[in-house]
Amino acid sequence: MKTLKELREESKGQTRMLWHSNFWDCPLSGVILWNGQKAWFDKVDERTDIEPWSEEEIKDWLEYESSKDDKDKLAEDEYFHYDTHFIYKVYRVHPDFMEHLEDNHRDFQDNVGTHCDYDENGNRHHNLKPYELHGNYYKKDKKVNVCYPPLDKSDSNVIGEFEY
Repeated sequence: MKTLKELREESKGQTRMLWHSNFWDCPLSGVILWNGQKAWFDKVDERTDIEPWSEEEIKDWLEYESSKDDKDKLAEDEYFHYDTHFIYKVYRVHPDFMEHLEDNHRDFQDNVGTHCDYDENGNRHHNLKPYELHGNYYKKDKKVNVCYPPLDKSDSNVIGEFEY
């Protein structure tokens, strides 16, 4: 499976994260540009690669620890690198629903900030609006209007997947 960075480079920026709607240690869901078309993404799984430290890394750690007054004792089974990969599915979204998502996101940007947005290189923005404005967004009823079709996550609407 390809990473989002690989897909972004291959597509010359036509596949990239636009914004996340939910975040917990990584983006959980949001809107992505997928081959030039806006779509929804959801985290569906994660995989952790475990690789043991090299002998040199263990030696360096033990040397570093021996120089400290407050020593962190690691058991031999803790000398590992953990590299977590997050797996996402990308879903086709009805145009009316995407319009609703975009309107809601613009309102979020205006009142809360653009800290959930990503630039064309995959870097996250860090612009948060003053706290006094946040209530303008959060006090509104954000329920999806019944005139918008719900997000259909059936396999027939999966248009891709990626790793982040």
